[in-house]
Amino acid sequence: MSFRGVRPAGSEAERAVLEAIRSSLPASTRATVESCLAMTRPDVARALHVLLAAFGAALGLFWPAVGAVVVGVAGLGLALEADGRMGPMRLAWPRRPAYNLDVALPAPTDVGGTVVLVIPADTPRGPPFRRFAAWRHVAVLVAGSAVWFALRAMDVPWDGDAVWIGAALVAGATLSVGELWPFGPAAEDAGTPRIWLELLDDLARNPPPALAIRGVVVAAGHAGGDGLGAWLARHGRLLADPVLFIGLDAVGQGPFAVADAEVGLIRHPHRPTGPALAERVAWAGQDIGRTSLPATSLLGPAVVDGRRTALLVGRGGDGPGDGARQRVRAMIELFASDVVVARRAGAVGRP
Repeated sequence: MSFRGVRPAGSEAERAVLEAIRSSLPASTRATVESCLAMTRPDVARALHVLLAAFGAALGLFWPAVGAVVVGVAGLGLALEADGRMGPMRLAWPRRPAYNLDVALPAPTDVGGTVVLVIPADTPRGPPFRRFAAWRHVAVLVAGSAVWFALRAMDVPWDGDAVWIGAALVAGATLSVGELWPFGPAAEDAGTPRIWLELLDDLARNPPPALAIRGVVVAAGHAGGDGLGAWLARHGRLLADPVLFIGLDAVGQGPFAVADAEVGLIRHPHRPTGPALAERVAWAGQDIGRTSLPATSLLGPAVVDGRRTALLVGRGGDGPGDGARQRVRAMIELFASDVVVARRAGAVGRP
């Protein structure tokens, strides 16, 4: 199986790779394709927030109070977007039909926890984790608005206002074009789906004790995470606790690392379970690096929901992501042993 090129969220290419992954599963595997609605262009929503701010600035030229409200709403929206949440323009933007693939391996009779292996069906529209950060939009917007309203308060003549209004419109348009421009899309081969399939096959043949194993291929994994959000809404409460979400994102591209935080306007540390498991695997001689990611990463909805997560991402480079399957398997074995020990101690469900 080889899929190179761009697979934007909500596209036929995204659906094609999901179907190819499903057809690669053994016939006896319980796999379900689930529909959901996904916001496939959060970059458009962010651009609309910027244009809304420019429109508010233009309104403020004639009605300062109205302009201040509009700019404030746009600024709040961008702040929410920067922190991995939904701004007003994204809530108003129509969602498109999308599909997740849910795989459930046979569970043991004494289930004491759950591991969910998550991969994205789509590829990012730009280089992974290198897109123009939304918090910069917030900084430019707030700074520009503060200067403009200060000039208004000081009764700067019309010509001065016109200059700043023009600058705000140009800045807003420039940022919007930069957000929408499909520069340098990252082409991903089938490395991550292949590793995911190998892991499920290995776990089906040699199941870890006391763990239920789920595999999920999520829609819009690189476009705001609505696919994983829909899966959590449908299955989250039915999973045996404790639950560990393990995300695999471009792990076939160069050395990989485990994320220890989602960084938006503020830093959202991951719960310690995932990074601690990676560190214990490193103690055994299988090194896994550390990194921090934007708050819109693959497991963003699970992090916001307070779930235990371990997100492994490829960091690029010339070398392949050797040993990804072995390291993830080692993390699962360690988590299984922790679950067994916790059950005996009566501590299941604690942090």
